[in-house]
Amino acid sequence: MPVVIVTADRGAASRGADGREIMRRFPFITTIARLRERRALLNIVLGCWVLAEGPARASESAAMDAAARGARAAASSQAGPSGSAEAEDWVELLPQISMLRDNYLLLGYDTSELNDGTVVRLQISFKIRAFVRGLYVAFTQRLFQDLSSKSNPIYDVNYEPEVFYRYDVSQAVAAKTYLRWVQIAFSHLSNGREGDASRSWSILYVEALARRGAAYLQPRLWVPVTKSELNDDIEHFWGYGQLRLGYRFANGIESSLVGRLGTKLKGSLRADLNLPLRALPLLHRLPTSISIWLQLWHGFGDSLRGYSEKSTFISGGLGFRPALCQRECS
Repeated sequence: MPVVIVTADRGAASRGADGREIMRRFPFITTIARLRERRALLNIVLGCWVLAEGPARASESAAMDAAARGARAAASSQAGPSGSAEAEDWVELLPQISMLRDNYLLLGYDTSELNDGTVVRLQISFKIRAFVRGLYVAFTQRLFQDLSSKSNPIYDVNYEPEVFYRYDVSQAVAAKTYLRWVQIAFSHLSNGREGDASRSWSILYVEALARRGAAYLQPRLWVPVTKSELNDDIEHFWGYGQLRLGYRFANGIESSLVGRLGTKLKGSLRADLNLPLRALPLLHRLPTSISIWLQLWHGFGDSLRGYSEKSTFISGGLGFRPALCQRECS
């Protein structure tokens, strides 16, 4: 068997050539590397599943509700009759992790110039309730991978940490109202790159949810605080807000449409349709909230790196949708 010797005093170009020679002569090394990449992606997907099926479903799970009531009762018995209200408040303020936005893994065809056609998209989004009622810290990550290219590169990753305060109108107002909650937030969106590839901006935004029956309306308005010089015209394509319209059926099937319009009349539309597996005839006893997901995107700025590029994306996959309200509203 041939032996490849790599000396410590070679230059970077020589080391790169030696690495390629090793990969050519020992192809199993390449296979192991690709398996490690897929394992990392699988771990992310499993983490997304745990997030969706764990504490985030407390409002949908009778067992979780019973446990919470038991904790309140135990705390109340220790505090006495006068301390029952304080005990309930203490339980309500415990940190809890749950979904913020849609979580999905999609495979589809993209017309963007940033890839060669076949693309995988992954979005993970969650929030953590702090020790102040209504206060949350949250994080959303979107990943774009090109499967048509030989090396399957991840050509863009968007990171969005944020902090927000949500006022639950439906719980605070005794009279019937279609307005469920209002929140104000600070968000920073970045692709984590340096140099000419860097894209980022920070915004203050106000968002609200109104629901009547199975239909809901979710507007969001924002004001830019900071932005990179390399995307200083992002408002031309993303504008100053977006509007989401949706309809959630009794069996869990949900459709939604999200649109935004830039200041130069260049905007985007995204349509989503998700079908829970347990809504299917033979899978109605399945103990999971995972859904078959279909998505259509058309317009400008699907990713932060391509904020000024027009594209169309058609895809399908699996995903989870969060509850519209912290306590499911009707």
